[in-house]
Amino acid sequence: MYEEIKNKEGEAYCLNNLAVVFENQDEYEQALKYHLKALEVRKILGIDEQIIQSLNNIGTYYYKIKDNENALIYYFQALKIAEKNNDFNHLALINGNIGNCYLHNINQNNGIEYFKKSIGIYNKMGDIRGEAWGLYNLGNVHLRRKEYSKAIEIFELSLKNAAKINYVALRINTYKMLFRTYALTKEWEKAYNYYHNYNLLNDSLKNEETQTLVIKQQTKYEYEKQKALDDAEHEKQLAIEKEAKAKQKVITYATAGGLILVALFLIFVFNRLQVTRKQKAVIEEQKVVVEKAHHELEEKNKEITDSITYAKRIQEAILPSRYTLAENLKNGFILYKPKDIVAGDFYWMETKTGSEWRVEGDENPSHKTQHSPLILFAAADCTGHGVPGAMVSVICSNALSKTVLEEHIVTPGKILDRTKELVVERLSKNEEDVKDGMDISLCSLNQQTNQLEWSGANNPLWIIRQATPSLPEGEELQQANQADDKGFELIEYKPDKQPIGKTDQTKPFTTHQINLIKGDTIYIFTDGYQDQFGGEKGKKFKAAQLKELLLGIQDKTMDEQKELLNNAFENWKGNLEQVDDVCIIGVRI
Repeated sequence: MYEEIKNKEGEAYCLNNLAVVFENQDEYEQALKYHLKALEVRKILGIDEQIIQSLNNIGTYYYKIKDNENALIYYFQALKIAEKNNDFNHLALINGNIGNCYLHNINQNNGIEYFKKSIGIYNKMGDIRGEAWGLYNLGNVHLRRKEYSKAIEIFELSLKNAAKINYVALRINTYKMLFRTYALTKEWEKAYNYYHNYNLLNDSLKNEETQTLVIKQQTKYEYEKQKALDDAEHEKQLAIEKEAKAKQKVITYATAGGLILVALFLIFVFNRLQVTRKQKAVIEEQKVVVEKAHHELEEKNKEITDSITYAKRIQEAILPSRYTLAENLKNGFILYKPKDIVAGDFYWMETKTGSEWRVEGDENPSHKTQHSPLILFAAADCTGHGVPGAMVSVICSNALSKTVLEEHIVTPGKILDRTKELVVERLSKNEEDVKDGMDISLCSLNQQTNQLEWSGANNPLWIIRQATPSLPEGEELQQANQADDKGFELIEYKPDKQPIGKTDQTKPFTTHQINLIKGDTIYIFTDGYQDQFGGEKGKKFKAAQLKELLLGIQDKTMDEQKELLNNAFENWKGNLEQVDDVCIIGVRI
């Protein structure tokens, strides 16, 4: 019928469903035939989401028949389109499916990589169920590789997530895998405990199904019993209604007499209504005027809100994607909480992967030299917040990117010097005295040598590391260390006390060279977190409390740190309004 009315979308929908039916009947060749037909029609329609669905279905068909090579071909085609469209739901699903293919191949490292991508996306979307399944699959990879401790760690995380949403089926499977893993490591007591939990929950599920059946039977009995009572009550009610009808006649005659009296009264009321109508007409005219003004106000408000929302999309387009950050700074996080729809704070990142760039001090732009790959990233706070701050952030972000990408300057102090020139030039075009600009903390990290170069405009750099008797050679402290009882110390590097913008006195920005060691954690941030009012007395959070918080969570992963920082902020803020944009970037070496 869809073919007759030339409805291609409906035709593709039916072809896809036919393929699913054949799969359920284990008629795989027929299933593939209809999946391919559905894909062909959807390509004609050009609807990317439906094309992704068909490619994923075909990949899953090949996976079921254990042809992983063909499955990966179709999964990767679907992944490419999903990445182009930032389709997070399909990105999470397909990365997990690719991980499953590699799970059954010799190259299980790839399986780990794609499972982690899938888990990361589910985590960002807040999809606890998807994240729990991803962790469960990742645990199976490590179990196959006989990496028992890692498998146990990941199974525990899966179990924790499954418990959050009371996902009984996954909890049963995870208990079973933990029992097997501990049995392989000959930790019999723990193996027994998980086997015991597995049996309890499995039996509970079976008992629950039995109870549901008993309840259904009991409900049926109660219904039939109640129906018999209702029938008897109904017959009794009919007798009562017959008697009531006789009484109703008497009431009807009495009512007629009363209505005559009411009619006389209504004549009097009608006369009064004539006066009231005239007054109402005046009120209605005034109401029309008010409603028109209200409608115009709503239209203006909608236009403003739509404009701000579109401005948010533009601002998000200049920010590096979360996947770009995750790819280049694999062990890090961004906590980004705009105060309004758009923000004055922004985070920025560019990479120089083994390319050439201008040597500092060389006046000849064509003279270039070879360097190790660098990752440049920054947390910036522009003047104001909301729409004005967002406009300044676009100018500042573009100036940073132009300095690095077009002028090939990579030393943080020199980048800030040149960015300041570009920002002042841009904001001074109308010859007005505009003093807008930004505070920034800018890092240049060589991940091969762990060499960090940093420069700051009013915003500092904090590094937390395991306390040692002495620091790496060449590293200078600008402030006494702050340490905690867990053996971590916080090293603070002071920024230059000048913004990126027009100032009365200007001096070159300082570039600090720092030798990092494995386990160091870098933090750069704007002032929104520490300036937030809250707590029992409605005071500012302050930098000292933020330092204590960061020192206290150093034994956590970076994802856990982000969650703890966010929870601490929300708990501190309580019912108070957020006073400023918040941006914190953390990276562990």
